[in-house]
Amino acid sequence: MAERAGAAEALHRRGVRLRLGCTVAAVEQDAVVLSDGRRVPSDLTVWALGVTAPSQVADWVLPQGAGGRITLTEALNVPGHPEIFVAGDLAGQPSPQPQLAQPAIQMGAHAGRQIAAALRGGSARPFAYRDPGIMATVGKAEAVLQLPNGVSVRGLPAWLVWIFIHVMYLLGGRNRASVPLNFFWRYAGPRRSATSVSQ
Repeated sequence: MAERAGAAEALHRRGVRLRLGCTVAAVEQDAVVLSDGRRVPSDLTVWALGVTAPSQVADWVLPQGAGGRITLTEALNVPGHPEIFVAGDLAGQPSPQPQLAQPAIQMGAHAGRQIAAALRGGSARPFAYRDPGIMATVGKAEAVLQLPNGVSVRGLPAWLVWIFIHVMYLLGGRNRASVPLNFFWRYAGPRRSATSVSQ
């Protein structure tokens, strides 16, 4: 896909080496072992991928699937427990969504509507995810954006859209005003020195 290629190219320009087509099999004290058998020496390993349910979720005695996600009905409630709804990273089968903000926001809103309907004596309705597209920021003035219709944008325009959308989701007018100012000052303002002074 064009947005993946764009993100990969932006990472390459920043000196990032990508290893695609394999997963991490083990993390050792001085290396990362890949599923294809390669061993990548590493002084410091930061794991920033993979979301699994906390171990305490098993204590709830609810049906769990892959990654500890809770098995649900189409309406996002637990089979046999229509009063329990699950949204976000813990929501599993029959239709698990990407563990991103948009699915969690839409699931939470859907669960709220179902609870309100149940209080009025109504029945639960199935959840339908509305795909707003995919965005990812790679760094300063560099992002990728793919709309649901397949149109892709990358570079500075995608980065500005990414900033705008994230600001729109902030609560309160003060935050919506101060965050963009701070953000642009950080990137467009005078460069800070790396020198630190202590007394």
